[in-house]
Amino acid sequence: MFSDDGGSSSSISSGSGGASLGGSSGSDSFTSAMSTAGRFAADMGGNLAKRAGKIAKGKVANMADTARERIAQTTGGKIASAISSKSSAGIDTGPSFAGDSLSGGQQSATAGTTTNDEVAAFVKRQRSTQDDA
Repeated sequence: MFSDDGGSSSSISSGSGGASLGGSSGSDSFTSAMSTAGRFAADMGGNLAKRAGKIAKGKVANMADTARERIAQTTGGKIASAISSKSSAGIDTGPSFAGDSLSGGQQSATAGTTTNDEVAAFVKRQRSTQDDA
């Protein structure tokens, strides 16, 4: 390490010892690793969200089915079921007022003139009784 000639010379090198601090190859591998980790986390988060959505939909559907079953057992549910089954079977349980002007049903052309004649006769009869009085 020291020389005999009285001068001092050092055998210590001033290099960095092969370690690269701040070199481009180190930051590239760090960026690549972080990018891979980010993609992994995003993919995992997306899959978890999809699965949570499916579970939530299943839970809501199950709750709705349970509610329908419970409602069907009530008095109102039984009445609604009876009405629904009659209407789907095409059974008309309501009264039929064919030719009645108050029911809003279809009337034939001759029924309308008959009604008008009846009204005219009633009006004439009422006038003749008022004139006599």
